[in-house]
Amino acid sequence: MKPLTYNGQIVPWTTPWTAEMTDHVVKREHIVQGALAICQRIAPGEGKPLFGTQHLQRQRQAIIQGRCDVCGGVIRPGQHRVLLHPGTPLKGTNEVGHTMAPAHRECARQAALVCPWIIQKIEGGSLTVIVAKKTRILLATLDPEIVEAETGQLYELPVVGHAKLIVDKSVKRDAQWLLRELG
Repeated sequence: MKPLTYNGQIVPWTTPWTAEMTDHVVKREHIVQGALAICQRIAPGEGKPLFGTQHLQRQRQAIIQGRCDVCGGVIRPGQHRVLLHPGTPLKGTNEVGHTMAPAHRECARQAALVCPWIIQKIEGGSLTVIVAKKTRILLATLDPEIVEAETGQLYELPVVGHAKLIVDKSVKRDAQWLLRELG
């Protein structure tokens, strides 16, 4: 798949657009086996991209279906699954959860050439490049107060927010590996 662009800049597949930021609702979603999940309007390319945030359904699809964070295409077995964020420690465990989905190596390289956040990390020598080898998926269950704040409705049943990727086996790489063109 080819990523969308805005003013010539690549827009990651999971990035929401301004037209998608209304009407957050709770509904049963097939991607999470019919569990209740917060959902939002689907209108990629409409309005302006909201970099640094994620569209809820596309984020879950990317993690659960193994789709590239940048282009939305499936990362096939044998292809590198590149993570460019160190993840966040999960409360009460020694595990780290990633809400940013992996990317194809070439898509991650393209993002590293244009994304101000990644460029800053590379220039500062602090970019975390992880090639995920073995992973698991966790679904974040939201507190009822968060669901009510997002949707205006109180739900007593569990409601899914983001999917999280837990990396059990990986290889760390450096920015030079990422920036090398594939031959």
